[in-house]
Amino acid sequence: MNECSHRSSLSGIIRTAVPLDREVENRYWLTIQAEDSASVPLYSIVHVFVRVLDKNDHLPLPSKPIYFAEVLENSPEDTVAVKVEAMDKDDLPSTSGEDSKLQFRIASGDPQSFFSIDPKTGYMTTRGRRRLDRETQREHQVQIEICDQGTPPLCATVPVIVTVRDVNDNPPVFRQQIYNFNIPAQKTGNLCRSHFCDAA
Repeated sequence: MNECSHRSSLSGIIRTAVPLDREVENRYWLTIQAEDSASVPLYSIVHVFVRVLDKNDHLPLPSKPIYFAEVLENSPEDTVAVKVEAMDKDDLPSTSGEDSKLQFRIASGDPQSFFSIDPKTGYMTTRGRRRLDRETQREHQVQIEICDQGTPPLCATVPVIVTVRDVNDNPPVFRQQIYNFNIPAQKTGNLCRSHFCDAA
């Protein structure tokens, strides 16, 4: 008999002696011996295989505590920013029939829908409706929720910080549209100084 189980000597029912943890041991081989009450008892031996079924008792675990990504402003649709990855110690079957047992979604931090995330692969990409503009917002802090397919599902969140990199998409702009100067006759050398700015 295994130390994790015991058997009633009369009924033959096998019960657990301690709580089982599938992540520690997922199967047991038991050897059961039955004998009669004769003065010279006869006995038989049978082997019992016990498979420990999984219980949804672990949260999904992101591969990193925080993700950092960089994306060029004005990037086209479906530009990959980052791939969020996670693991789940529970060995639960997929309810959708797909290989992926974890589901990803954007939980918060993207009210203008600049980004989307593939629910199965975890690839976070830009969307085409609105282009990223560094001059408007240089950094986006997006919370990604990762859920398993248990009943009920267990979920974890991980932050993704996206830095928008600048591209030279703004021409220099003069601070004034018209400059007026009074220049003395016969004046040579520097005549005036104009100012302009470049938002890059």
